[in-house]
Amino acid sequence: MLAVGQNAQKYAPYLFAGLAIFGFVLWRWKETDRGADRIDRVILSMPLLGDIRLKHQVASFSRMLSTLLQGGLPLVPAMETAGASMSSRRILKGVMRAGTRVREGQGLAGSLEEQKIFPELAVEMIEVGESTGALPAMLNS
Repeated sequence: MLAVGQNAQKYAPYLFAGLAIFGFVLWRWKETDRGADRIDRVILSMPLLGDIRLKHQVASFSRMLSTLLQGGLPLVPAMETAGASMSSRRILKGVMRAGTRVREGQGLAGSLEEQKIFPELAVEMIEVGESTGALPAMLNS
């Protein structure tokens, strides 16, 4: 035990320097498209953390989209604006692809379902909102 403590004291500066360099490299890699996509994929695939992050992102997107639609903005520009505020690039790409499908004439729920990113319950609620004409209210709930 004494040797472990002595070695920890002896090599602690090197360990901290190595961790700092690793953290800096990881932070810079996260700023690239490939790095951000890979980190998003890893985080979203984590059992508890990924589910929480996905639900948070979907809730933020839904609330912002609801607010923009209530303000009179058309659906596709509202999707682009709401999507731009998301911190997950993977989900953002899915929303932008869904926006392209909506622009081509497909419904919002169907286009989001195709992306396989949004939870099934969220897609079903959006589908109900679309069919009843109360999409902003459904997005806000």
